[in-house]
Amino acid sequence: MSSVFSSTLQDITTTKLSELSRRRTIFEDQKSSLLTSAQLQSDQKKRLAILVEALKQCFAVKTAKRKRGDRRGGAGRIISGSTDDPRLEVMLKNFERFLEQARYDPSISPKLLGDWEQSLMKRLDVQSLKYQYATLYGQLVTEWLSAEKQESAADTSSDDAIEGSEEVNMAARDASRVEWEELVFEPYQTDEAAISEYLRHLFGENGKDKQAAKALEALRKEVEAFESQLSSPGQFNEPVLRWTIKGLLNSNLLSEEKNAVLKDFLASSVILREVADVLNMRIATFHTWSWETEVPIEQRRHVTGAFHMYIDEDLLQAIFLQFIGVKWSVFFRQAFMNFSNYDGAWTSLRQPISRLDKKRREYFLGPQAMKPSIQSKRQGLYKSIFFMSQLPQSEYSTTQEVDGEEEVVIRGPGGAGGRTKQTARKSTGGKAPRKQMMAPMQVPGALRARKVAPSPLSINDEYDMELEDDIPQSSMATKQFLLHLVSTEILVNTRLYGDFTCARSEFDDWSPSLPHSTVRAVLSFYGLSKKWLGFFQTFMEAPLKFTEGGSSAETRVRKRGVPGAHALSAVCGEAVLFCLDYSVNQQTDGAQLYRMHDDFWVWSSSHKTVVKAWEAITSK
Repeated sequence: MSSVFSSTLQDITTTKLSELSRRRTIFEDQKSSLLTSAQLQSDQKKRLAILVEALKQCFAVKTAKRKRGDRRGGAGRIISGSTDDPRLEVMLKNFERFLEQARYDPSISPKLLGDWEQSLMKRLDVQSLKYQYATLYGQLVTEWLSAEKQESAADTSSDDAIEGSEEVNMAARDASRVEWEELVFEPYQTDEAAISEYLRHLFGENGKDKQAAKALEALRKEVEAFESQLSSPGQFNEPVLRWTIKGLLNSNLLSEEKNAVLKDFLASSVILREVADVLNMRIATFHTWSWETEVPIEQRRHVTGAFHMYIDEDLLQAIFLQFIGVKWSVFFRQAFMNFSNYDGAWTSLRQPISRLDKKRREYFLGPQAMKPSIQSKRQGLYKSIFFMSQLPQSEYSTTQEVDGEEEVVIRGPGGAGGRTKQTARKSTGGKAPRKQMMAPMQVPGALRARKVAPSPLSINDEYDMELEDDIPQSSMATKQFLLHLVSTEILVNTRLYGDFTCARSEFDDWSPSLPHSTVRAVLSFYGLSKKWLGFFQTFMEAPLKFTEGGSSAETRVRKRGVPGAHALSAVCGEAVLFCLDYSVNQQTDGAQLYRMHDDFWVWSSSHKTVVKAWEAITSK
């Protein structure tokens, strides 16, 4: 059996045993307390009624409250379908009716009541035996898996010795590791209060921009509703696990061995149901989630000569974090899109035309069709291709290529001086849903149905979303499209205005250098609850341990940056960069920041506009 598979199975068993032990303790405590109350009751009918209530409580049978004026249903009536045992529900309903009849029917003998009492007691004892046997079976499975793990460790020890004998450039490797450790394990504390105050000013909470403040309030309400939805029980099932695992396979986060195990998971519905049960237990207590153990990290030499950092993450943790990361990614992309489409919140380059000017035009030229303008085309391209492009539009979005970005990329001797760079790889992204907005016709009878961005949407910001087939499906294609777009803008602006200014730059080591305090301040400003803020904080502060040092290696908590290749890492980065996008838009009166993660461009026919954009980017 694969060591990864057995380890995952052991994690599943351990988690289920822990939950089983908790439920067993609750059941036995309730059973003992209620049986004690029943034994103190001398009246046989009342004792039987106590036992019926005991079964309701021990088996979590839901009951309906009695409505005022309802004579048909008394208090405590059982709700059908509230448990997974319909026979138990029927039995309890019958006993309730029999007890009610026994109050007035002398033909019901004490012997019959005694038989009913024994039947209820037997049901409680059988459930106790089920818990006992389930615990015993789980312990046997754990012992078997532990033996498998010991044998696997003995078999792989010789392989590790062979791999350790490979010759590498020790000096370059050690230097790159030292540089990476200084960046990741040294905290960079930012002023959260100052960040919050800056964001309050930017988003109009100081009263200067009421529309932006309204859009922000709508965003916070969306966050609150999404938190409630994501915290509801039963999030994981077989279809959800399938798209989650497929996203993991596409992300290159895990090793080939673990990817093979994930493919085995996809081939077995039984395993998927077991994994879903465990992860549903985990998400029910997400606010207490932790990495549990240190996350192994290994430094390897790539075929290109660069050194990469690989994290060996637990399989169940990876699935769990992938699901939550994709969910938050999809939500934030749509929420930020709604904010940008809110009337008056996002500044548009299109100049509003007054109603009087429109009527004057119709008077002299007659009714005419409203055709797409250059500004609406620009807006459509920006929103369809570049706006929040690192976040997927749906849970099923996948990329058509692997970009080859790892947690850490260290350039070799032929590179730029052995400089360390870390980027979070995309786990999802790519295809955008097919949607297009058509401008209305002014000719009577020729009005066309149109799909518009979430209301309230200003008429001055209407734009046509690009068709799915027209959107670049890979990062390389997106970069090429951007270069073609810049070339087009140069031709248009130099012909119309005689001038064109373009600025391009990138953030140096964006993912590994992102301060945790900045992420926390921004997410808190968006309205995330303390529970989810704590979850994000725990995710960022991963306990890392280099495998090269063996069991004696020191475990160090990450103090800066986000773990690479995670969907949640993209959420942290894009949540912060959205503030930058909005700041540039506001300070330049409508210019857009064309951004592909940490690489960004801004241009305009006005040199002053680009200068303002650069000041917005570099201001502290």
